[in-house]
Amino acid sequence: PGRCPLPIQDATPTPPTFRDLLIGGDVRTQQNSAVAAFHTLWFREHNRLVNELSAITPGLSDEVLYQEARKRNSAFIAAIM
Repeated sequence: PGRCPLPIQDATPTPPTFRDLLIGGDVRTQQNSAVAAFHTLWFREHNRLVNELSAITPGLSDEVLYQEARKRNSAFIAAIM
């Protein structure tokens, strides 16, 4: 009575640090601003492709969407290089 059985957590979330914002799947991402820019560009393009594919074919699973966007993203990169 009068006591909350659940632990009370701080309501103010901790803002992410700059380092948290540059996660690119490789430790070298943050060592060079150009590499960080390319990782960000292709990461966002991948997510854009996933959104586009899911709108066109809503029945696909997350894994299929991920792999298809990955395949297309890799083809774009290969065509540029």
